[in-house]
Amino acid sequence: MTAKKKEAEKIEAGRVYGYCRVSTDKQDSERQQSEILDYAKKHGLGDVTIFRETMSGTKEKPELERLLSGLKQGDTLAVWELSRLTRSGISAVFEIAGRVRKAGAVLLETSSGRVIGNDTNGEVYLFALGLSAKIEKEMITTSPGVVSAITLLVMALSEPGDKVIVQPPVYFPFFTSIKGMGRKMVENPLIIKDGRYTFDFDNLKKGIDAKTKLLILCSPHNPGGMVWTKAELEELCHICTENGIFIISDEIHADLVFTGNRHIPVPLISEEIAMNSAVLMAASKTFNVAGLSSAFVVIPNKKIRVKYEQALNTVHIHSGNIFGNIATEAALRNGYDWLDQLMVYLEDNYKFAETFITERIPGIKIMKPEATFLVWMNLNAYGLSEKEMAKLLIDGGIALNHGSKFGTGGDGYFRLNFGCPRATLEAGLLLLEAALNQGS
Repeated sequence: MTAKKKEAEKIEAGRVYGYCRVSTDKQDSERQQSEILDYAKKHGLGDVTIFRETMSGTKEKPELERLLSGLKQGDTLAVWELSRLTRSGISAVFEIAGRVRKAGAVLLETSSGRVIGNDTNGEVYLFALGLSAKIEKEMITTSPGVVSAITLLVMALSEPGDKVIVQPPVYFPFFTSIKGMGRKMVENPLIIKDGRYTFDFDNLKKGIDAKTKLLILCSPHNPGGMVWTKAELEELCHICTENGIFIISDEIHADLVFTGNRHIPVPLISEEIAMNSAVLMAASKTFNVAGLSSAFVVIPNKKIRVKYEQALNTVHIHSGNIFGNIATEAALRNGYDWLDQLMVYLEDNYKFAETFITERIPGIKIMKPEATFLVWMNLNAYGLSEKEMAKLLIDGGIALNHGSKFGTGGDGYFRLNFGCPRATLEAGLLLLEAALNQGS
């Protein structure tokens, strides 16, 4: 709180402009505008003139250009999140920050209260991933993939026989990273509340003992698609930190968040939690480059980072993949106009699938995703075992991920990927409909 107030005090008197770059969703527009206006009122910034621009997926942003060209000494350009200012990459954010500074104006992110200047001191800001916090270069290290990094962290930060917590149903490769290293996997199953998964904090506390060393978090969640709220993350991280449990946070889907939701990287919860966590990310899900085997790991705690890099060196995968590294940098710097278009398409794909299933296959109950390109479907109403249902679907020409693979709570569920052309999605849904009608 003190840091936010200190940053806000740097804002000089002058005209205040709010810039909202929004999707076609009316609630998203209203939320951004409300956040900016509320911040301005709370900090006494005066009247705010709002500029709106709809995400078109193109590089032309006439309202932003008009706004930047008109800024004067003492003006403030306020945005809710810097990632909404432009999705064209890190270099574009710094270019805009430079133009604001050159005009003698101030660039303000209201979600954090941070005043942003140009990149004058060599610090790295991962704006392109929605990480508006300052990240030092040395905090970032490498891995061939997110699951490889999880395995290495389990190796580096625990001993055989130690316990590692997972919260199923969850991405099943986590399980082999734990068991394959001779550690004991402890489940804290997610619970469903108001149609979405959330953490079972009471059960989590009961399962912790002196041998519990790590918790693997999937954020956003796969397969359910949850974007964990700040309150959920704060409570989870507090329990872990209080009990000396290090948090390994798989945030590979952080870019793929739908309108009305906000991904919060675990280290941004607090400085204490930043020092007790590692964030794992890659361009692979967002930009479909998983075959290039390149990921990165953010570890603010130097002692933990040294242990991780020792494990990395031990298995001789510390040099990285040059092709994958270059592709990752190219994607993060220059791929965000494409991502804007992708997110509009993915949201429309989900809406198409939701409407189709609701109207034509009402026996399927779906969990509405807040992120990812996956939909978690409950087929228990059909009264078949998972093996019987899988055979029915395969015989009908459609293959889905079996829910039981994701651990406790997955029985009777199947995971569908809607990150594909609309025609492919429609063809798959028609096969799903036909198979279930035949089986009923």
